[in-house]
Amino acid sequence: IIGWTTFGHPGATRLLSKSSETGRMAHAYLITGPEKVGKRTLAIDIACMVNSDPVNDMFGEASNIDLSTSHQAERIRKGIHSDVRVIDVDTELDKDAKKASSEDAPTRGRQTISIEHIRELIKDSATMPFEGNKKVYIIDGAHRMVEAAFNAMLKTLEEPTDEVVIVLTAPSAESLPETVVSRCQRIDLRPVDP
Repeated sequence: IIGWTTFGHPGATRLLSKSSETGRMAHAYLITGPEKVGKRTLAIDIACMVNSDPVNDMFGEASNIDLSTSHQAERIRKGIHSDVRVIDVDTELDKDAKKASSEDAPTRGRQTISIEHIRELIKDSATMPFEGNKKVYIIDGAHRMVEAAFNAMLKTLEEPTDEVVIVLTAPSAESLPETVVSRCQRIDLRPVDP
């Protein structure tokens, strides 16, 4: 797999490439690391990887998956792919603001990811992918989920369908309940040398 937008984390990209090549992708990943280290970028790259197919060369043999030229990856990075959803506090704040402005009510800032967002994810994960190979749900800042959201998500993390990949990002594994961490493949990112 070539064309990663993630840089400075060769161990993580090598692990994911090998997992993809051997058909041993996990159903859930937990990407941890300090602020601005590339957690969200790697999560988007995972979504691109599982939805991109190798292109056949002139001899009909499948070559590498190139994430920089893949049509699926392009749509995912633009945020217009129907099978990839990013859930984070900022996205949910935007939705709340639109809802509040349409109701002419004052907007309240939200600092958590609520159980309603996770219930919507669970409901949506029961359907088949529309345009890609897999549905990917990226929960950026998973440590900001309310406790009820963690509990609602456990069954989906434990027994997802084959067409679903869930990627959580958090500053550390300790910021999430052990029941969630134990159901995910961990990828720890460290600061990149200047």
